[in-house]
Parts: sequence; structure tokens; C-alpha cells
Amino acid sequence: MNNLKSKWEDQEQAVKLAIGAGAAIAGLVFVVKILPALVAALGIGAFLAILFLPFWLPTIIAFYRKHPSKGGILALNFFLGWTFVGWIVALVWALSDNTGRAGTQSVIVNTTVNASAGAPPPPHYQVGDVINGHRFDGAAWVPTQTSQQAPPVPPAAPAATAQGDGQTAI
Repeated sequence: MNNLKSKWEDQEQAVKLAIGAGAAIAGLVFVVKILPALVAALGIGAFLAILFLPFWLPTIIAFYRKHPSKGGILALNFFLGWTFVGWIVALVWALSDNTGRAGTQSVIVNTTVNASAGAPPPPHYQVGDVINGHRFDGAAWVPTQTSQQAPPVPPAAPAATAQGDGQTAI
């Protein structure tokens, strides 16, 4: 930069004036002849960009989101995007769920079988319950004493009552 500055200072006044006049003429030609054509070209380009981007928005979104159906969205947008309905369908499709789970459902099947519908449910034991010398620890029956007794047999369900006398039949 210093080299260019020193060359400019070394020039005579007439040369500096000629360079300045040439630059002024070149600037005037640029403003009068080239700038209107440039503005017109940029105006048409901006107009096309304004039309281009919204038209291809569904395809741009699909490719950006790495949608598995981006080719179909591109084809729909290309062939039917000029119709407003085709463009809306392509946009909705591009914004739809693009993971593999979009078309799957989770189904939970309850397979509990009740062998005897009229029998009462089995008793529910809690941790610490003691029956026949065995204590329930939550997973198994543990003997409370050192005797060699067999694991407890859960008590039998009460028998059905007699017809209205309030006593149970054994």
C-alpha cells in the first residue's frame, strides 16, 4: 500500500488530473449505461427468486429434513406444484413425520386368563406375613425356625354360604 501511495505522490499534477478525469468519465458511463441494465437484471432476478423459493419450499424442506419420500415430494411439487392444491399436499407431506415410526402403531394385548370366573381371587401376601412357621420375604417363604417343615400351603378359599342362614358349609 505504501508503494502505491509513493507512486501517486511521485506523479506530476497533469497526470493526476488526467487519471481523475478518466475515473470520472468511467464512473459516469457506469452510472448512465451499465447501472440501469444491472438494476433491471437484478430486478428480474429478484422477481424470479421471489417466485422460485416459495414454489420449491416443500422440496427444500423435504431435502433439509432428510425425508424418506423426498423423491416423491420433488415429483409432486414438479408436476402438480403449480396447482395450489398440489403445492399444499407436497408441503404437508414434507412436514409430516419423517422417522420410521410414522406408519406404525403400538398394540398392547392383555392375555390374562381367569380359569374359574366364579372363584375368589387368590390371597395377596405381604412381606412379613407368617403362615405355618414360614415368613414371606416378598419372593419366597422362609422358615422362621430351624424346623424342617414344608413350605406353607395357602389356606383354602372359603366355601359358598348356605342359603341365607349366614353359616358357611364345610
